[in-house]
Amino acid sequence: MYKAITSKHYALFILFIVTALLLPLIHTTLFRHPFDAPKFALYDIVTSLITIYYFYYKKEFNFSLLSLLYSVLILFILLSFFQSSNIGYSFEFMFRFFNTVILIAFIYDFLYYKKVTLQQLENLILLSAFLFSIYYLYGTQVINIFRSNSSFSPIGHINYTAHVLNIWIPLLLLNFFIQKNKLLKYTSLILMIFLVDILIISGSRGSILGLILSEIIIVLFVFIKHKKIQLYPSISFALIGLFFMHQSFAPTHIQQITKKLERYSTVTHPIETTNKKTPKNSLNHLSSNRVNIYNNTIDMIIDNPWGVGAGNYEYIHPLYAKVGTPYATPYVNEKQVFTNPHNIILKFTSELGWIGGLLFIFILIILTRMVIITLLKGEQLDYLIAIAFGATLFHSMLSAVFLTPTNLFFSTLLFAILLYRYHSLTSSKIFFKLKKMCCKSFLIFIPLFFILFYMSKYYSTQFTTQRNFNYLQKALKFNPYNESALLKRAQFEAYANHNYPLAIHYLDNFLELYPYNINAHIKKATFQYRIKQYDQALKTIDKLLIFDKTNKKILDLKKRILTLKKK
Repeated sequence: MYKAITSKHYALFILFIVTALLLPLIHTTLFRHPFDAPKFALYDIVTSLITIYYFYYKKEFNFSLLSLLYSVLILFILLSFFQSSNIGYSFEFMFRFFNTVILIAFIYDFLYYKKVTLQQLENLILLSAFLFSIYYLYGTQVINIFRSNSSFSPIGHINYTAHVLNIWIPLLLLNFFIQKNKLLKYTSLILMIFLVDILIISGSRGSILGLILSEIIIVLFVFIKHKKIQLYPSISFALIGLFFMHQSFAPTHIQQITKKLERYSTVTHPIETTNKKTPKNSLNHLSSNRVNIYNNTIDMIIDNPWGVGAGNYEYIHPLYAKVGTPYATPYVNEKQVFTNPHNIILKFTSELGWIGGLLFIFILIILTRMVIITLLKGEQLDYLIAIAFGATLFHSMLSAVFLTPTNLFFSTLLFAILLYRYHSLTSSKIFFKLKKMCCKSFLIFIPLFFILFYMSKYYSTQFTTQRNFNYLQKALKFNPYNESALLKRAQFEAYANHNYPLAIHYLDNFLELYPYNINAHIKKATFQYRIKQYDQALKTIDKLLIFDKTNKKILDLKKRILTLKKK
């Protein structure tokens, strides 16, 4: 790492190191989402700067099958803009995906050209996990700031923490085996044991199952290859089993375990619907409505074969969420929104269409093939890289993995290490090379976009806390596609100024970006009712009843309007 720091590229690499250390820790109430937003802001701005550096100082670009597929997928993301209702979030999705691909290439180049070693990157993960662990203990044992699912750790939500542990636990174990310094060696082992304990406390089934299944597969693979059980991939599997038994009987966590067991005990119990009793689907119950989410997303894909636009899943899915039925997507109602399908393949397919989804699947297949080849040709260290990859990939089929900032950052590091190991063991094919890249000047718009994007989020949150109208104006000035700020502007005009026509105007602008938002339709119909626009209110109500047929609030409003019209 010393060579990297003393080279002419030291500033960017130091920035990369600082990001790795800060990303699992930072959170602030300056944003509506105090954990995700500041982490994404750091990730997006730093990766934007790395992208600019990479294109301006990279002398030669090699294109393999994988890089060509990435390029074609970026083109499909751009084409999906024609389907987008909120183009601002399409730009966010495209720029973030582009930056992520460049970050993988950036880390890979540092490994390939020996500017850093695999051991040094392992030490960086060790240091990041160490700082996270210290802050976690401080926040839980001293000041008690991590006390809910949404603030489970410095990383944030209980599931988002588990997303990162998929990667950290195997790589810390890898560091234990390849580390020469005894202090760092045993620190890695202690940290890994501590993180396994946090993982079990979190109760994240996808992460725990992903690690266990990946390790079982790798242990069997290694047994077939070497005709004996290897210590490397089996030790964390044993630790997870031991800690699960420990936490199952620990008094401090008995209530949490009891709640999870209740899911199993009520699987066969009937549920009441409006007309009859229907046996609850056991798989659906055990998977926290994942089956409903997947089925409804598939319906969405069938109706939108070209996708709904990059980053626009949240805005269109309520139409397919079957609200008010036993088959409803959870968290789609007046007060909550559902942002992603908890499956990375369905995420890409629903937003980019069938072709975009197939391209993404092909990329995953190629990466999986690389893992298999490194297992066949590689050393014991490759077994733990494969476990981290397998656990992360498995969990991405059940949760928002790759869509959360800390996991996304360490996933890029994992993929870069995988590519480096694959190319070290094989003679990878290069299709063609380019000495220069054109149109580099447009890259400056990427960090500028993200700066304006997060400034808008910041001012929107400040308006909520301080009720300063100037903040709301700034939020919309920096990002006219900030649908949250538009909704706040509509509410401000209605409740503070009692200007219902202007409030309806801003609601119309909001609904252009978020056409199936239940809350906005209810507010618009209510405001139209207050200024006696009964016919327009009924039209708004009918639009909502298309995808939310059982909404009591809107049905009561419709009844009142029809009663008034009869008089």
